This record gives sequence, structure tokens and C-alpha cells, in this order.
Amino acid sequence: MSNFNLSLPSHITSMATAGILVSVDVKVWTGTKADNGIATQVSANANAKTKVGKWSHDLLAGDKELKAILNHRQTVYNFLERWTYDWMAKLRYLPGVNGEHFKSGYDSLLTEFNAMTEKFLTGFEDKVAAQAFTRGDLFKREDYPTVDDLRSKFSMTLYTAEVPTGDFRVQIANDLAVDMRNNLQKQMEEKIAEIHAKQVEQLKEVMTSLSHCCATELAEDAKGEVRVRRRRIYDSTLQKAISLCDTFADFNLKQDPVLEDVRASLYEALRAVDINVLRESDTLREKVKDEVDSILSKFV
Repeated sequence: MSNFNLSLPSHITSMATAGILVSVDVKVWTGTKADNGIATQVSANANAKTKVGKWSHDLLAGDKELKAILNHRQTVYNFLERWTYDWMAKLRYLPGVNGEHFKSGYDSLLTEFNAMTEKFLTGFEDKVAAQAFTRGDLFKREDYPTVDDLRSKFSMTLYTAEVPTGDFRVQIANDLAVDMRNNLQKQMEEKIAEIHAKQVEQLKEVMTSLSHCCATELAEDAKGEVRVRRRRIYDSTLQKAISLCDTFADFNLKQDPVLEDVRASLYEALRAVDINVLRESDTLREKVKDEVDSILSKFV
């Protein structure tokens, strides 16, 4: 056995210093309860020889407040998709340059989640009482948790972790140390390639959307006459494009010159564009579309 001090490849250490791993766990009570008895009964009524399906109670019959909380959970996952990149299982890679936007956005989502949950819990007993009058024989009070029990079923938690790099400053056999380092290097190279592909996809997607929206289309008016109509342009699309340009200016792990060229060119094309002028000016629409299409072609 010998002492080895094996240095990590630069791209591994750069990933570790350029970002962190995050995950968000959103727990929500769904308001459903499986009922094998009814499932068996339905199957029997259909002359099936065995139970052929499942049946669940919607305990609050589509309650709007609960549905809003369930939808909010998806909003949180969409937020993660916007600011982070796939890593492993539920863990996602958050670039350091996105840290401020991520924290601010997460805090707002958490505040909204807590407020929605508290409002739902405050009125829960009234909701249960109302179900006693609408569910008939299907109503069973024991199907509904108490407010105290229910509170524990709602939570939104942010977890963070450092990017693992391993520690090779230990006494291990040389061939094992090299093998471990090479394996980690391969994993990091794969992750960098995945993140780079996602960056390209994000830029392609937003530029394709901008190009489409800046174009015109033929449409019939109320009188049945065909007219040229401007497509709707959303400020969120323009802001997303500029935000990606800002992020990728400092976050280009692969040091890809094409990605940087596209980013810089797109930023230059959009940085002075006013959304209100863009919506009304055919000349500016055509100019932006031509520039965006030209930049987009660099990825081909």
C-alpha cells in the first residue's frame, strides 16, 4: 500500500464549484381513498368473474382549494425544470449563477403553498360536514383525517447537497484509485454533456417560439374575410430568452464557443427590444424574426 494524492480533472472540480445539488419534496394529501368493496361490486355487476379494476373515493368531490394545491405542486416542479438541470433521481443541478433567482422564486412558492394549505385546513371541517349531506351512504367520517393529522400531510421542503467529487487523498492501491477517479470523471463528463444538451434545447426552444410569434398568419375575421393577422407575442417569452442569455454568460461548463456565440448574438438582438413596440411594429417584428432565424441556424 502506498500514499497517493490524485488530483481531480478540472471539469469535475469546476462542476463542484459552479453549482450545488437541490431537490424539492412537495407532500400533499390527495383527498382520495381506495375502496376494494365497491371495485368488487362494480366488477360483479358487470358479470366479471373477478375484480377487474380499482375504485377510489373523491372524498371532497373536486374541492377547488385542494385542486389548487395539487396544481401548485406541479408549478413547483415546473419551476425546478426552469432553473435547474437533471442530475440523478430527484436531485437536480443548480448553477450558482441561478442561485439568487432560484432562492427568490422558491421562497415565493413556499409562501404561496403555506398560505393555500392554511386556508384549506381552516375550512376543512366545514368541507367534511358538507360531504355528509352530498355523499349519502358513501359518507364515512372515519375516511377523513383530523385537521391535526392532515396538517402533517402537507409540506414543501428544499434539500441541498454539494456536488460529490470524492476524496482520493487516502491510502489505497494505485490501480483502484485510478479506476475510481476515471469512473467519476466519466460520470461528470456525461452530466456536463446532458446539461449542455439541455442548454442548447432551451435556446432553440425560446428562439423557435420568438420566430413563430413574430411572423404573421392568414385568418378569417367575423365577416368571413381572410386577413393578415399578427401572432400574439408574450413578454414572458422575451424575458425568458434574455434570462437564458444572462445565465449562460457565466454558466458554460463545456466552454462551447457555439453556445457562447449564439448566446451573445441573441442577447445583442433582444437587449434593446421593447415588447410593446414589438407587438405593434411590423418592421421590428420582421427584423427580430430574421435575426433570430439567423442565430438559430448556427445550431444546425
